[in-house]
Amino acid sequence: DPGRDAALPPAVAAQIAALDISQHDGANLAREMAERRKQADSLSDDDAKAQARKAYQQALNQLARQAATRSVLRALYSPRQLQENLTWFWLNHFSVHQGKADLRALVGDYEERAIRPHVLGRFRDLLAATLHHPAMVLFLDNQQNAAGRINENYARELMELHTLGVGGGYSQRDVQELARVLTGVGVSLKPGAPRLRPALQPFYQRQGLWEFNPARHDFGDKTLLGHPIRGSGPAELDQVIDLLSRQPATSRFISHQLAQYFVADEPPPALVERMAATFRQTDGDIAATLRTLFG
Repeated sequence: DPGRDAALPPAVAAQIAALDISQHDGANLAREMAERRKQADSLSDDDAKAQARKAYQQALNQLARQAATRSVLRALYSPRQLQENLTWFWLNHFSVHQGKADLRALVGDYEERAIRPHVLGRFRDLLAATLHHPAMVLFLDNQQNAAGRINENYARELMELHTLGVGGGYSQRDVQELARVLTGVGVSLKPGAPRLRPALQPFYQRQGLWEFNPARHDFGDKTLLGHPIRGSGPAELDQVIDLLSRQPATSRFISHQLAQYFVADEPPPALVERMAATFRQTDGDIAATLRTLFG
């Protein structure tokens, strides 16, 4: 969004605009870094390989530093301080670790595309944006989650840290069922779609590096938090996003986290309950929930 930094001092806006992460699409940067790694690994001379690998790591570090620089400049100079505070809050709530794999090439894009546009919007849209970003998928190993070889990492964090919270009423069976829903959600650096059987082709979805590959999906029916989820491919994702974002436990957990951030480590329970009620009544409207917080 070119107008995102319009309110900043011109010199600061120009500094941000000059960054590589501001000028190039995150998917292309990630592909470029992957190609550099591949080229370095292919070198037969040990010294040349070591130098190429070092340059590759330095380039990744530079992209991560640029993401941090852009975030700090906006935090320091933006007149929209509530939005900056919330960007920091949600980045921590939906955190990814830039030290894992090639995530340093994606952290700037993650903040820019998955977090910033939704910090005062609906929680459901924010949750969906993080689920559909390759940084989250890679961080929580969901590219390894496929029918017949389930990886529960993302499913567990999605309920424990992102929505319901610890003690939010889910079971280990729910974790397993959600992991089954998430099978097929992965990341692909290849520009085109994979070769699929004709019956599976209508279910394939792609957003940048993020993809839903139906060949890896468990199409069996599931039951999550007592609700039936019919095996229907990517439509299951929308169903569970709606389900998790609208749970009473989610309204309380998110309200408690926001009150803890803005008010006190142990916020008044009555305040949290008022916020949670607003969250539920407005279908997860973050701005409305914060108006209840600030009175």
